[in-house]
Amino acid sequence: MFKKALLGSIVLCLVAAGVASAYALKTIYLTPGHCVTIGSTRVCAVTKRPTATPPPTAGKGNDKGIVVEELDVKNDGLGDIGGVVRLKNTLSRTVTITFTLTFFKANGSVAGTAEGSVDSMAPGETVTANLASEDPISAIPSSFHYQFQVDAEF
Repeated sequence: MFKKALLGSIVLCLVAAGVASAYALKTIYLTPGHCVTIGSTRVCAVTKRPTATPPPTAGKGNDKGIVVEELDVKNDGLGDIGGVVRLKNTLSRTVTITFTLTFFKANGSVAGTAEGSVDSMAPGETVTANLASEDPISAIPSSFHYQFQVDAEF
């Protein structure tokens, strides 16, 4: 039991450190056709026409054994995307995850994203997770498609 608690604490600390470092990094803005070198990696901006994303089957997203059972998107009180999502672990092991929901307009362009995390989700368990975003809720149309993605799995 102590090992599980210790592991859970370590995972939460690592996730928190990752989020904190993401805010500390400098944002780089590039226009299409321009490049910049970051460390030893060359990053270039390209123009890519958005493609329409079909709605998920039966309104649910599924990635790496985690299924979206229900999604409630709403204003977080500051004008940004917020809400809750119900996720089910269909794997045969307990997992801790971070995830992203990407919201699309009818023309396929990205309207915004929201992130969240779940700690120690047991096999078969369904949990509720809060969504956090800095994207404005006003960009999300009343009818939208979404894509669910597990970013990290521990």
